[in-house]
Amino acid sequence: MIKPLLILMIILNTMDINAQDVPDNIIIYSKDYKVKSRTGYGVRIINDTEIHQNKYKYSYDEFNENGILTKSRVYDSFGNLVKEKIIDSSGKIAKEIFYKKSGEIDYEYIYNYDTNGYRNIKEMYIGKELWYKYIAKRDTSNYLIEDVCHKPSGEIIRIDKFEYDSAHNLIKIKMGEIGKWLFKYEDKRLVSLSGFSVSGSEGGETYEYYDDQKGLLVKRTHKHFETVYYEYSFY
Repeated sequence: MIKPLLILMIILNTMDINAQDVPDNIIIYSKDYKVKSRTGYGVRIINDTEIHQNKYKYSYDEFNENGILTKSRVYDSFGNLVKEKIIDSSGKIAKEIFYKKSGEIDYEYIYNYDTNGYRNIKEMYIGKELWYKYIAKRDTSNYLIEDVCHKPSGEIIRIDKFEYDSAHNLIKIKMGEIGKWLFKYEDKRLVSLSGFSVSGSEGGETYEYYDDQKGLLVKRTHKHFETVYYEYSFY
């Protein structure tokens, strides 16, 4: 049986949220500094100690000169591509592909947008077969407040609910009856993300985020498991 918190991680990794809501859910980009690319290097944490001898490439993202994301890839510790976002010319995610270690496609998500440019439908495919369809519900300001997961038959599997603070920062995602994610901010910057299973325990799923003086993300720690350091190139 898959642990609830692992299910939460899978969901979060494929979550589509407004760019203004969760700073690390998109690439942290400051147009003032003309970021060209961002590369993440991961190190494992063993007994609360980072093992830098085995540093590996974790992620790679590219931007054009207008600040639009054009490439986004994530790798495992062996250098295998595990996730890739296909970006359209406007910077929106058109497709998200998840790979097996063999390099074959495991499953993928197809994104559809409404006339205002907000994601309204996301479909999960394994091969050519549709497995799930997510239908977004938004408030009058187009913030995502519910994401309803359906089977192809139309049966509802789960309803994810989103809560925001007065500054419109996402502070909570309730994943149906599986569990929840809580977001913490300081000075409008995301500083931590904690996952709770249905039992109420964190299960070690806590992320901490660190920015430099420019406001660019330079470090993300998955507590007791992994730290990712980010390096930037500029135009």
